[in-house]
Amino acid sequence: MLFSAHSLETSSSIFLGSYVLGKRPTCIKSHPFGLELPQFGLAVLELNFTLTHSPQGHINLESQYLKVTLRIVYSDRNLSSRITLEKPSLEESLEVFKLGISNRRTIIVVGECRIDYFGRGHSELDYGDRVVMIKSDGALMIHRPFGLEPVNWQPLGSMYRVYIENGNLIVEAYRRSPEEKIIMTFKRILFLTSLSLKDDASFRLYTSEEVMKKAFIKRPEIVEKGLRVVSEEKKIKSGLVDCLCVDLNGRIVVLEFKRNRAGVDAVEQLSNYVQELRAGGSEVRGVLVAPSLTREAYDKLKSLKLEFKRLSVEKFIEVLESIRERLRFQTS
Repeated sequence: MLFSAHSLETSSSIFLGSYVLGKRPTCIKSHPFGLELPQFGLAVLELNFTLTHSPQGHINLESQYLKVTLRIVYSDRNLSSRITLEKPSLEESLEVFKLGISNRRTIIVVGECRIDYFGRGHSELDYGDRVVMIKSDGALMIHRPFGLEPVNWQPLGSMYRVYIENGNLIVEAYRRSPEEKIIMTFKRILFLTSLSLKDDASFRLYTSEEVMKKAFIKRPEIVEKGLRVVSEEKKIKSGLVDCLCVDLNGRIVVLEFKRNRAGVDAVEQLSNYVQELRAGGSEVRGVLVAPSLTREAYDKLKSLKLEFKRLSVEKFIEVLESIRERLRFQTS
C-alpha cells in the first residue's frame, strides 16, 4: 500500500481468508474473532484499518481504527450443490473455484481474461470478456461473446490449478498426454457459478448419409486404402450415385451410404447403378457402406457380387472430430 507523507489518513483492507460454512463446522466454531456465522454459506473475513499520520511524522495504527468484518458472500443450505456470485472479488472467486473443482462441480464463469495455450503449438488471445465452462469431468470450453465454436478447449480428464498472482486470478488447465496447457488470466469476474448437475439420459445420434459422405470425402481411406474420389452425387439415368471413386487398380467404385441397417432395397439400388455403368464397358465395383445388413440384403449382395463395408455412424463422427482437432493445432 502506498500513501503520501503529507496525507493525514489512509484507509485500506486486507483479505484474511474465507470459510465454507457447513463444510468444516469445527473450523467455524473455533475462528478467533468470535463472530456469529450462519450455518451454511461462503463467508469472507476482511481486516479494515486506518493509518493516521501525526504532525511529528510518525505513522500510527490505533486500535480504535482496527475493525474485523465478516461479509457473507453466499448463504444457502444447498451450498454443496450450488454457489452463484455476481461481481465477486478475486479472493471469493478463488474459493469458489477450489470448492467446485475439488467436488467435481460444473463451473461457469464470465469475466475479462487473457488466454494462452502451450502444447503442440502456441497461441495467445489478449484480454476480453469470455465465457468459460469447466465441466464435472474436467472438460474445458472457452467462448467469446460471438461465434459457435469455442476459441479454445481441453478434453475431459484435464487437471486444474487456481491461484492469485500479481492481482490476477490464474486458472491453469493441463493434460499430460499429449502435454498441453491453457492459462486463463482473469482481471475481473462478472459472474461465477458452481453447480452440481445431473444428467443420466442416454444419447441417441440421428444423422444423415450427408454426414457420412462428408467424412468419407475428407478421408476416403476410412472405406478402402487408395480410393480416390472422382465425383459425389453423380447423376445417372438410374439415380443419384452417392460417391464415384477409382481404386488402386483403376477400377470404378460406386459407393452407396446408409445410416441405418441396410435392406434389400439398398442393395437393388446399388446394383442398378453398377449395371448402368458396366454397360459402358468399364470394370465397376459396387460397395454398400452401412452399420449392418439384413440377412436378405446380405444374400442378395453376394448373389450380385457386390461388396459390403461395415462402418458405424460413430466412426464417421470420429473422423470429423479428428479433422477438427488437427485444424485446431494448425491454427494454434
